[in-house]
Amino acid sequence: MSLDAVIADVYYQDDGTAVLKLAGPVAGPRQLLVLSPPRFLEAAIGTAIWGDHNDILVGQTVWAERVGHGAIRLVPKKEAAP
Repeated sequence: MSLDAVIADVYYQDDGTAVLKLAGPVAGPRQLLVLSPPRFLEAAIGTAIWGDHNDILVGQTVWAERVGHGAIRLVPKKEAAP
């Protein structure tokens, strides 16, 4: 599933996950569950993200990998494959 959105808000949950609320124009889900989020993830508010069924990118940098349909796991910085 493709994704093209802007991170509008971040909500931390009691189970240790976080929810990214996405704003549009949104292609794809309206929110993503972040597994094992870092502290201060709210610094990402306003960031444009995009991706496919495997990866979520910021610009040309892979930011996260998808875990199922609605969840992601942030990854160490790496450039997207050409």
